[in-house]
Amino acid sequence: MVVKRYEEEKTKAKAVIQRVEAVSLTADMWTSINMDAYLAVTCHYVDDSAKLATVLLGVLPFPETHTAVNITAAMRSLMEEWGTEGKVTSIVTDAGANMVASVRSLNLRHALCFAHSLNLVVKKSLDATPGLQDLRTRARKVVTFFKTSTTAKEKLREVQEQMNRPVLKLIQEVDTRWNSTYLMLQRLFKERQSVGAALATLKTDVRPLSSEDYETADACLQLLSPFFQATVELSEEKRVSGSKIIPMTKMLMLYLYDTIGKTSHDTEKLLGQNMVSNMQNKFDTTESQTALTLSTLLDPRFKTIGFYNQVQAAASVKRLTAFCTQLRKNAQPDTPTEEQPSTSAQPALANVDNPSSTGLNLWETLDRDASEARTARNATADATVEVQRYMTDPPLERSKDPLAYWNGASKEEKDFPCVGRPTRKQDLDEALVNLIVKDTQPFSVVEDVGFRAFVALLDPNYFIPTRQAIKAIVDAKYVLERNKAIAEMQKVAAVSLTSDMWTSINMDAYLAVTCHFVDDNTRNKLWHKLDQTVKLSRKTKNATADETVEVQRYLAEPNNGCLEDPLNYWQTQKHVYPNLHKLAVTFLCTPASSVPCERVFSKAGEVVSKKRNRLSPKTVEKILLLNKNQ
Repeated sequence: MVVKRYEEEKTKAKAVIQRVEAVSLTADMWTSINMDAYLAVTCHYVDDSAKLATVLLGVLPFPETHTAVNITAAMRSLMEEWGTEGKVTSIVTDAGANMVASVRSLNLRHALCFAHSLNLVVKKSLDATPGLQDLRTRARKVVTFFKTSTTAKEKLREVQEQMNRPVLKLIQEVDTRWNSTYLMLQRLFKERQSVGAALATLKTDVRPLSSEDYETADACLQLLSPFFQATVELSEEKRVSGSKIIPMTKMLMLYLYDTIGKTSHDTEKLLGQNMVSNMQNKFDTTESQTALTLSTLLDPRFKTIGFYNQVQAAASVKRLTAFCTQLRKNAQPDTPTEEQPSTSAQPALANVDNPSSTGLNLWETLDRDASEARTARNATADATVEVQRYMTDPPLERSKDPLAYWNGASKEEKDFPCVGRPTRKQDLDEALVNLIVKDTQPFSVVEDVGFRAFVALLDPNYFIPTRQAIKAIVDAKYVLERNKAIAEMQKVAAVSLTSDMWTSINMDAYLAVTCHFVDDNTRNKLWHKLDQTVKLSRKTKNATADETVEVQRYLAEPNNGCLEDPLNYWQTQKHVYPNLHKLAVTFLCTPASSVPCERVFSKAGEVVSKKRNRLSPKTVEKILLLNKNQ
């Protein structure tokens, strides 16, 4: 039964993976209590409903030595079996030398597990801060005493009940996990009164922490709180997390600088300085990694404001434009697009519970910047995008009327509202001037009762200009037409003139001069090369310019709220930004950590237990795949 069900589920999962365009992988090694080694690989992608999805590709028995060559061979075989060649955006692993070398051999983008990196930064900083080592050692002794003594455990429970406090157990620190240090100190600080009262009634050599110790613990907890929040947030599997790495690093650095500048506690300040130094050493190249920079830009919550270094942000925009251009060149010519982005409200996700006891908000600075961008859009940026879109449109054929381009074409009217067409009032004023000039009507016609009634019947909303206003419009049109005629004369090579005299009924004498020349219709040979160039330009628009505009239009839109789902945004905007949508689906499936593999191993630890230690590695793999992929 298990084997049959395993084959069915694996076949279904393979069919799904083969349909998607892009995936990201996570990989990690694990050894069971039987000393059997396993290589786990998980696959992450955006499904048809614009949700992140995960499939366990395999938990491979790994009897060979854990060399890069052997890991590479196993992963390549797994990728071939599942048909992911050419689809892998990146692989997320820890910083083990064998894993790094393996990904390099596979010639794929490598993203280090951010949770592991953050763990190393905080752990190294805690170990390097004088005073904290001793505090942690004494805290561990207190916790160990209450965990190993039944009498002490019962006494603590009694004291908590007497104080009308919830009955909470103490938490022990684990050397390999810095967040266990945070939780240990946080629980001790919260239960300090209960712990102190319980120890006072027990016969033990274990000393309670002093008020100075608790003051130091509280100060360090304040500093570490955003890092704990970041660790928890990035461990979520059902939300886009890879795009958060760059902005989260920025928020953590800004928080450290701000706290160091404000605190007067020596230990907190020293810990903060150690963390700044280790953060800089660990994450100095983060904003230059392709998978991370593009996923940040393509997350409408962050875009360029997620970057700490705006020079790197500009370079990443160029990189995104290049990817977009290449995608357009490779795309089918009949891909549907829309002309204008429509910014629609996205449903907000439920808030992430803040695990910090201090109520600090890791994203406060970025949320404020994004809110300001949404409430006050940059008019200059909008205008710049409109002008650039106009400039990248193919030139109009030389024989076409440029005014007709602006006045009569609904597409141009919609695309370029600021640069474009005159108002209805201006159109009617122009028609009235033509009536007076071409039909030699007096200016006083605008005051005739019959004429005004006739116009009101045609358009009740039209306000007829006064005689003086019409004369001013005629004067302006005269200057415009005269300048156009002079410009035309300056372009022709030769002209002929005629002249004559005339006297009006008012006995005013006039000299009339007319000019005659050969127009463009008889000079097609002269303009042949230019006309051909324009036609060619209209047939083959510049892909790079088009994608530059698409990227700039997207970046000019206000950022989404921090709690909104970026995949929902791209689902609604996929026809507005077709190429960026494809890139978003490609890069936003990158997880921030290899926690998905660790979850597999947690379940593996339950499967291969002391009571089930005779399961074969193949059976273990089948059970885990069924457990994770159903």
